[in-house]
Amino acid sequence: MVLSTLALVRHGQAAFGQANYDALSSCGVEQARKTGEFVASRESALSALLVGPRQRHAGTADALLAVRRAPPTTITIEPRLDEFAAGMPIMRRVLAGNSAPRAQRVAEYLALLGAWGNGTHVEPDCESFLDFVARVDAWLRHATGSSAPHQHIVAVTSAGVIAAAVMLTLQLQTDAWSRLIGVIRNASLTEIVFTPDRRNLLSFNSTAHLPKSLLTWI
Repeated sequence: MVLSTLALVRHGQAAFGQANYDALSSCGVEQARKTGEFVASRESALSALLVGPRQRHAGTADALLAVRRAPPTTITIEPRLDEFAAGMPIMRRVLAGNSAPRAQRVAEYLALLGAWGNGTHVEPDCESFLDFVARVDAWLRHATGSSAPHQHIVAVTSAGVIAAAVMLTLQLQTDAWSRLIGVIRNASLTEIVFTPDRRNLLSFNSTAHLPKSLLTWI
C-alpha cells in the first residue's frame, strides 16, 4: 500500500516579547520561503494546505505559496491547528516587569509550559492540557483518515500542536510533550506517514533546508 504524507510546518519566527507576538519577523518570512522552496523541490503537487488561524500561520503559508508554481488542490483554514490557549497568558506572566536576559525569560516560559502540561499550573478560562491534546487528536484523526491514496498534505501550525501530534503518533506519555515543544525550531518540518488505519513518524523537527543564519526556535 502506498503511504501518504502529512508534513507539519512550524510557523516562521514570530515577535517574542513584542506587543504583537503574532506577526512574523523578517527572519520568519525568509525561513518560510526557504521551507516552501524545499517542499516544492520534493513534491510537485500538494493535495492540501491546512493553515492554523493565527497571523503567524497565515504569514508562513503565504511565504510558502509564494515560491510554488502549482498551488495545492485545496487551502483550508483549520481552527484546530491553533496553538494552546494558555500560551499567551503564560508568556505575559513571564514578561511582565521581567528585565532578565532573554535566555532566562525563555527558560522561565518553558518551565511554566511544562507545569501546565503536567497539571501543576492552571490558566483560568483556558482549555486544559488534556482538552488541548484531545483537540489535536481529533484533527489528526480527521487529517489522516481519508482513504484517497498517495496524498501529500502540508499543515502550518505551532510548536505545541506539533509536539502533541508527535506524542500521539508515537503513543508517548503526556509528560513527553513539554520535552518535545522545547526543541521544535521555527519553520521546521515534521513528517507523519499514514494510511487510514495507521500512522508513523517519518521525521521530526528537520531544519536541513535552512542555512545556519536562519536557525531559531522562539
